Amino acid sequence: LFSFCSFCFGFGNTIVFFVISISKNTLPRGNTVKLDLDIPAEMIYWSEFHSGVATGLRIDPLLSDIDSQWIVYNRPQDLTNKHAGFLFALGLTGHLKKLSSRN
Repeated sequence: LFSFCSFCFGFGNTIVFFVISISKNTLPRGNTVKLDLDIPAEMIYWSEFHSGVATGLRIDPLLSDIDSQWIVYNRPQDLTNKHAGFLFALGLTGHLKKLSSRN
């Protein structure tokens, strides 16, 4: 929520997705505890999708540099759930309205 619409960039910049961490720093010593959980794949996919949405919601809706070329430039080699969430967030913020139907 703190980073909503806070990201402005140039055309050549790539998007960096948030990293999902299942470790915890404990207080007062600051030890790192890694949770060793048997998590179903569907739950990981869901959290990756939301990470992509959070990344996409950082982009300012008034930014006019987003077009089909920019989306292709930021497309990963292998399509992921993070990228799907990112495209969903671009739609929520109105960036996909600017694309023509032939793109």
